[in-house]
Amino acid sequence: MRIVSAALALLSSAAAGAQLRLRVQSNTQLQLAGEPQAEHTHLSGRLLDSLGEGIAGATVRIRVHEYAQPPRRLRATTHRDGSFETVVGRSNSTLRVDASFPGSELFKPSEASTLVRAGRRGVALTWSDMPRVLRSAEPAYELEVRATSEGGPEDIVIDLTAEGHFLASATTDNRGVARLAVVPRRLPTDTGTLVARSRADDRRSSATLSRAFVRQAQPELTLQAKRLPGTGSVVLTGQLIADDTGLPGQAVGIFRGDVHIKTALTDDYGRYQMRLSDAALQHDETANQAAQARFRSTTPALAHANSPSLDLTPPVPPPSRWWLLLPALLPLVWFALRRHTERMDERPLRTSHGDTPNAPIVERGRARRLAKEVDRISGTVLCAGSHQPLTASITLSPMADGETHASGSCHTAADGRFESAPLPPSRYRMRVDSPGHEQLSLLVEVPHRGEWTGLTIRLRNLRDMAWNSYAPVARAASGAQETLPTIREAAGLLKHRLEDHAKAEALGSRVERAVYGPVPPGPYEVAEISESAAKTLDELGDTPPKSGR
Repeated sequence: MRIVSAALALLSSAAAGAQLRLRVQSNTQLQLAGEPQAEHTHLSGRLLDSLGEGIAGATVRIRVHEYAQPPRRLRATTHRDGSFETVVGRSNSTLRVDASFPGSELFKPSEASTLVRAGRRGVALTWSDMPRVLRSAEPAYELEVRATSEGGPEDIVIDLTAEGHFLASATTDNRGVARLAVVPRRLPTDTGTLVARSRADDRRSSATLSRAFVRQAQPELTLQAKRLPGTGSVVLTGQLIADDTGLPGQAVGIFRGDVHIKTALTDDYGRYQMRLSDAALQHDETANQAAQARFRSTTPALAHANSPSLDLTPPVPPPSRWWLLLPALLPLVWFALRRHTERMDERPLRTSHGDTPNAPIVERGRARRLAKEVDRISGTVLCAGSHQPLTASITLSPMADGETHASGSCHTAADGRFESAPLPPSRYRMRVDSPGHEQLSLLVEVPHRGEWTGLTIRLRNLRDMAWNSYAPVARAASGAQETLPTIREAAGLLKHRLEDHAKAEALGSRVERAVYGPVPPGPYEVAEISESAAKTLDELGDTPPKSGR
């Protein structure tokens, strides 16, 4: 029985031992560095694990040995990156420092020692004409750092860093001057701090010098003009670029001399577009109609920019002598009248969504007399703002007796083009749907003589529609005409103009979610934003801005 009981106890202990977990301790490494300062000797170090990562919250035991003095015991606790520092003695004494980490449940113990020699002299660093603004358009800046020390100013190695990134290194000459080349494009942030640090040697201790800087980008602003024949107006387009990247959401104003004409906001690619009439451009009949685009920055990290000037004076037509061509035009007039009944309407077909630049537009293909009627519908779907091809589905539903019947559909290719299958003769309801864009619906007839071939369909972006509905509210809240506030800034300004603070915050949050949210808004949500913005704009018209704003 005793043998059976011992066997059962052995089996139970083995089963319990199977649940134990094996824990492996990591090797550690202790690094030490001592440096005499002006009055004291400073000890710094770092505790690393086997992967070279710092160990945080560990206690390091330090023992300081000084000539003819009893050893002194100190303790230091490591920071998040495993580093630690403490004062271990006077700067005029030679010290031997022993440090040890006793280990823990996860880490093995380790030890290290260092010898700190006395006699090092302090170093003082100063900038020589250090600019605060470093323009990214410049290829490089040469910064001078001057070093002075009782141990001599020459042969001191100085390292230059910015926000923890190494930039350059140089050695001082016999006058204590070190020249360091800095490339603005290598600076990590728009604003930061430059740190110059001298390396310690046998004669001199290390020193640190810092200075705040601003990396300023120099934007480039372009302006092109295209006159629309027979309309008395001109279309101005351009782009705002900084560091080879378009700047979105920036206000660009058009000026004629010192007279402001109009302001437009740049899109996601830094592009802008506006249409001006000759009456809006006309200011002085005797002056030249030279226009210029101007951008005024609101942050020191971005400089102002002006575009080259363009002469927008309407061309003067030469004296008309059309009557001299009348004999030659008579045969052409007779031929045109003969074929008048066979011509097709070349005018573009527009929907009823308004006449804004981003409104959805449908342009028919150029009229041409075909040998036979066409039973297909084809065209291209583009974005009304960026003019980029869109992925869209086209649904064609036949209509008879005022009712819509079973429908067929097709989809656009990568370049936005589509072409339907052969369709039976009928009148069709054509619907175009693209994610994130406004839906379009129109009536087409099949068969046709080419007017429904080569359609160009432009759909408005729902995010742009949400922002365009809110932009008048933001402009009215700030009272600014050239620079629009952000959505959050406008919501904050509305609190000082409206009694209902929750309404201002709710409208701003809804617009911000519609413009920047991961999922584009729906048409009903955009319609609600437009209605709320219109009501808020009416309330702002009756509420004067408070003093102090």
